[in-house]
Amino acid sequence: DTANLQARYTWFRSDQSGDDANVYDTESNAINLSLGNLGEPRNFGWSIVYNKQEIESTQGQFDHRELESVIATGRWRIYPTLYALASIGRDDNTYGTTRGSTGGDIYEVGFEWIPSQRTHVRATIGDRYYGTTYGLDAAHRTRLTTWTIRYVEQIVGTPGVFSAPTSTSTALTLDRLFQSQIPDPVARQQAVNA
Repeated sequence: DTANLQARYTWFRSDQSGDDANVYDTESNAINLSLGNLGEPRNFGWSIVYNKQEIESTQGQFDHRELESVIATGRWRIYPTLYALASIGRDDNTYGTTRGSTGGDIYEVGFEWIPSQRTHVRATIGDRYYGTTYGLDAAHRTRLTTWTIRYVEQIVGTPGVFSAPTSTSTALTLDRLFQSQIPDPVARQQAVNA
């Protein structure tokens, strides 16, 4: 049996300017470590995932935040294409100078259905310090497309995601999407305008 180890470090910075009182600068450092063998079809699989994110901002109320969690997951085959899932872990979050100000135990159960290499569905229900959580992750691949549905309830610790400009040109987005399929700029523009 082999296990996969993944380590990821992410740095994020958002500098904003303006006279609006809601404008603030943010810097985030995050580490994600995972070890396990859940990606391979077998009778039993496991994983341990550790996440830690430190956020500094000029927001005022909580200029320093730390979000930390560790989760262990087991997956058992109960039918050739159906697996039972169970997770246990801990959240430990700090807002301002109050260490461990928000946190608690994590419990989650669910199932994963993998009828083929192209299709999977994962559904979970759990309990965290902020209440009951639900999750759904489903994907189906065809020769030319991938269809994905994802619903997750979790604490998001990167305020820069919410402070990014939301006005995006639909035409520009379509142009970028069609770039690999339609390399000719004139033909691509016609497809965007259609």
